[in-house]
Amino acid sequence: MKNLSIAATNTTPYISFDAKESVLILQGDSRPENVEVFYEPIIDWTKKFCAEKIATASTTPISIQIALNYYNSSSSKCIFDFLEHTKVLAEHSIAVNVIWSYEKDDDDMKDAGHDLQELLHINFTFKEI
Repeated sequence: MKNLSIAATNTTPYISFDAKESVLILQGDSRPENVEVFYEPIIDWTKKFCAEKIATASTTPISIQIALNYYNSSSSKCIFDFLEHTKVLAEHSIAVNVIWSYEKDDDDMKDAGHDLQELLHINFTFKEI
């Protein structure tokens, strides 16, 4: 499976999804003009990645590293959808480790991570940077 890499812009985050290493990174700001167009290839890649891990009976845990400075409400839904697609891995005994990084004193971003954790029932590790 090919990796997915998208350079950051002023309104979109850096994306680096490494299939071989099972590391998925979202970093920066997420406020694209057309959220669906930006996140569609990310969600599609994630669905294929999860299906391939299950089909090959891989038990290698995946690491999802999220370090967003800001995201708008439209991005929030897409980030939720992206993470929700990884939940199927747990049903096949593949650990999903989400590392949610936030800047010191950014309680809003920290709380956003806690909200996603509660909604998705996925274990997050919170990292102050």
